[in-house]
Amino acid sequence: MHFQLAKGTLAAPVPPAAQGGPPELFRARFKQALNACLGKGFLMEESFALIWQESLEEFTLSQVEQRDLRQELLEWASTRANLA
Repeated sequence: MHFQLAKGTLAAPVPPAAQGGPPELFRARFKQALNACLGKGFLMEESFALIWQESLEEFTLSQVEQRDLRQELLEWASTRANLA
């Protein structure tokens, strides 16, 4: 069930404001998909990991880009969770 939700969410186009290379597009798609999953009642912990994996299948990132984005997005998600 979770796989189908996230997959449908990731099938949406990249947000129009998203420009740049793979890291920027990954970031925009990831945030869009995570917000959609959380809005449908899925848990942050489950959604983050699933969306991360599915996003990596769509965008090619170096190990350094993955490390940096993962840290950035974990901090963003943590802040978002504290606001909810």
